[in-house]
Amino acid sequence: MDFSDKKESSILKVLGISRQFEGRDEPVLSGINLDLKEGEVVSLAGSSGSGKTSLLRIIAGLEETDTGEVIFRGKKVQGPSEKLIAGHESIRLVHQHFELAHRRTVYENIAQKLRHLHPSEQKEETLRLMEICRIGYLASKYVEELSGGEKQRLALARALAEEPELLLLDEPFSNLDPHLKEEIRYDLFNFIRERGLTVIMVSHDPKDALSLSDTIWVLRKGAVVQSGTPRQVYYESVSPEVAALFGRINLCRAGDLMPLLNVQALESMQGIDPESVLGFRPELLEVVPAGGGHLQGKVVETFFHGAASEAKVETREGFSFYLHLPAMFKLPADRIVHLKLNREYLRVWEAGEATPVQ
Repeated sequence: MDFSDKKESSILKVLGISRQFEGRDEPVLSGINLDLKEGEVVSLAGSSGSGKTSLLRIIAGLEETDTGEVIFRGKKVQGPSEKLIAGHESIRLVHQHFELAHRRTVYENIAQKLRHLHPSEQKEETLRLMEICRIGYLASKYVEELSGGEKQRLALARALAEEPELLLLDEPFSNLDPHLKEEIRYDLFNFIRERGLTVIMVSHDPKDALSLSDTIWVLRKGAVVQSGTPRQVYYESVSPEVAALFGRINLCRAGDLMPLLNVQALESMQGIDPESVLGFRPELLEVVPAGGGHLQGKVVETFFHGAASEAKVETREGFSFYLHLPAMFKLPADRIVHLKLNREYLRVWEAGEATPVQ
């Protein structure tokens, strides 16, 4: 079935949501307004304490809001004080407190969510979900015998079995080893795309947000400071703080960088306030032959990361920055390198402000 047309219709609206906790000076959430389309996969990004989990819980109907409301399919989502049992029946939140059926096996935990299917289909779907979440070898194990990471994968499989209209994932890979996470991540989201599920995910790993999302909502101090595609948020960040959430960013005062550039590069930066803050990603720097670059510096040290390497370069004036290199490309310390900067993605922020100069 083709779910592509679903993204034209809105399934969720967050209207003016604010939340204040007693004893905390700043609000957890402040005037949040968001719109989610059906079939869309959205990531919530932000530093710890920015309000991500609170927003998920309010959307799920598990936490009260001080002002504003959440509209799901045209109807208000009731908070805990308005319902005998908190939570919306069509919205499923998978969080760190795993909701599992104890004294049941892994297989039974998933199969019980598929009782509406014919027995043969129930078995087939249960086996597929166990494969996606890499828990097939645990089929006969009881919940009480599982590790934290195994319980997390079982909770994911149970949530997928329900195929909720809106799936909320709070740090779904936090207890997984890196290699296991890589195996599961794409299979899980291929399944989500196949079934046309609508998802909001919180993850502290920028790779999750950048590689899996249609849209990223960035929270800072309880407010949405940017919303856009992964590429927009990564290369067109509205502030240095937002840029840093998604990986290394070289930052410097424009007036410090300009004297280091050659004439050609300098001409393209005419009109930029010397007090502005410049930002550019390490992958935007390319090592080129002498005379072909925009600036030069000395290699201070290199860091091997397996699939790639990173080098720290310092200019004679003491300005240092990082660049990415292919894994097999070796730059010994103290070597003078000439670098070309891809200025298309160079960000310029006014000093002390969050909005980039266009």
